[in-house]
Amino acid sequence: MYVVAYLPLIIALIVIELWSVEKAFLGIYLPCLLIFSQSFYAKIEGLPDISFAEAAILPIGLIFLLRKMRTWRYSLMDVLVLAFVLWNAIAEYHAAGYKQAQNVFFMSVMSVLFPYVLAKGLIERRGLRIKFAKRLAFLLFLNLIDVFHSVVFDWSIHDRMWRHVFPGESHAMWFYHRFGLPRLPVSFNHPILAGVAMAVGYRINRWLQWSKQWEPRFKVWHPINMSKANIINWVLLVTLIFSFARGPWGAFLLSSFLCGAALSRKPRLSLIVRIIGIALMVLFGWILVEWYVSLPATTEFRETIRFRWELVSHYRGFISEKPIFGWGITNWPIKYGHLRSVDNYFVYLIVLRGFVGFGIMVAIMGSMMLRLFLRCMKGRLIKPLGSKLAFTFLSIYVVFVVSFMTVWMDMQIAHIFFLITGWAESYLMSKKEIVRS
Repeated sequence: MYVVAYLPLIIALIVIELWSVEKAFLGIYLPCLLIFSQSFYAKIEGLPDISFAEAAILPIGLIFLLRKMRTWRYSLMDVLVLAFVLWNAIAEYHAAGYKQAQNVFFMSVMSVLFPYVLAKGLIERRGLRIKFAKRLAFLLFLNLIDVFHSVVFDWSIHDRMWRHVFPGESHAMWFYHRFGLPRLPVSFNHPILAGVAMAVGYRINRWLQWSKQWEPRFKVWHPINMSKANIINWVLLVTLIFSFARGPWGAFLLSSFLCGAALSRKPRLSLIVRIIGIALMVLFGWILVEWYVSLPATTEFRETIRFRWELVSHYRGFISEKPIFGWGITNWPIKYGHLRSVDNYFVYLIVLRGFVGFGIMVAIMGSMMLRLFLRCMKGRLIKPLGSKLAFTFLSIYVVFVVSFMTVWMDMQIAHIFFLITGWAESYLMSKKEIVRS
């Protein structure tokens, strides 16, 4: 039954043969990534474990590379992304040997390299900016079905669909409650990951709305007197709220505050003022948290904050033992009584891949945010206000950076991060700001 996970691969090949790589990318890979849970894998002896999204992107990425690499426009970001993929494999080889390194390399190609390459090579260069943005926002909006099912039945629709096809596998429920209500992971395996995805989708949908790219109403069914863009906005926001994930909540608020500069008639001045404001808020928050964690841990919230605050001290000894290559996936130092931390991606990455892997990721994030900031500061005022894409990209990176201080980059979120990175890279290499649908 595991062969079901390979169906997207076959369908993607058919779509590429009959139509194009672009249609397979938008019509097969994105739905498999954002609608289907990636908790279910095909486990066939002698082959790497593969999820629905990985099966879909495998032929699309390979065929695109074979056909289009001659016209590829190289950049420094390509080097950083490729270095991250290769270092993942090298570090794992050093920690656990060839077989495990091979699996890690395959996973990195599927979740890092191919999403980046396809986003950079297709979205801007093939005029898919609006189509991709709409598809991503709408597919995240469709998780509303999962929200309704989970609230009514207190059970994941993904388990109901796939538990008989993938025996022994399950979509992580995480339906423990917070504030007396269930936390909903929808298709993202963990509510914090769902919160990150919804925050990203909301920012992209707001850019579409500000750019006046959405049609006024849903064509097939329009239940209430509200624009299509606003309905999608509210659904994404409600899904974000129902994740009850405090990290993505904070990231969403900071990114919204920053992105508000795009609506100003003096966007450059507004952006600088908002960045200074965020810096002051972070400084004040740092002092507040430092005081808060010094108090006795009498509540679950205080204990959570204290644990995340002390993560570095928890792992300092292990980091110093293997600072270059890290411990790897299978040799994580749980044998010393420490559980695997997924509560701060940056700490997790240092323990997993050493300071080299951590440094490459910081270079990817830092260089991209700096270049996006410089792009925001250049050029004339663009109308309609809010349509300059650099502001939205910069705010999305705020979502990533703040959220990754509370969760790890896993499953669909890794794909989404490198899709956005590839898209932003091609945008920065182009001169286009507004593309009419």
